[in-house]
Amino acid sequence: MDGKKYINELINEKNEAVDFYSPKRKKDRELWVVEEFLKNLGINFSKTELKYNLEEPIDVIFRDANFQIKEIQEKGRKRHKEFKNDLKKLQCTKRLSELFKPTDFPQMTLQEIVNRMKEELQSYIIDPTEVEKTDILFYENLKHGGGISNFVYALPDEWKNWRSVSMVWNGGLCLIFCARENAPDFIKLNVGKIIQNRESPF
Repeated sequence: MDGKKYINELINEKNEAVDFYSPKRKKDRELWVVEEFLKNLGINFSKTELKYNLEEPIDVIFRDANFQIKEIQEKGRKRHKEFKNDLKKLQCTKRLSELFKPTDFPQMTLQEIVNRMKEELQSYIIDPTEVEKTDILFYENLKHGGGISNFVYALPDEWKNWRSVSMVWNGGLCLIFCARENAPDFIKLNVGKIIQNRESPF
């Protein structure tokens, strides 16, 4: 592929990411997280089945699932600004050689990710009567391009109070940590499974 053409393609992709992660696209992102989760699980569905909800604690309703979307990223990270800075660098790039620099791809353990999710969920204030009716879905967007190095983890006891707790990773992996008896069947049937069927565009 021609170098200039390739750089232009990268610029177009980054432009899409800048738009997608802008504040105005919050609704689209939360719907997309649920779509990615369902696709990884191999669930056949129509996008019309996903209903965006404006009242807390539910963000997206899918059939009998009530998803609250929680995104996990590094503390203090300004992702939208990060994408815009990357776009500016690409727009100033003249040669492909400028793009290929040695990069360290750190790994994380699943326990480290669970710890970050646990911290995020502890800070979430919700009516106690809503907890057992809510399906928590984490979108894990931490920087660890080297993947997950160890899948051993300890399940936080308090997570069992929620109807279900699941995770979808921006590398296309999903995992359902726990589910109560009243959770949707498609969630209950996949508890404890680590599933990776797709790759995320961002």
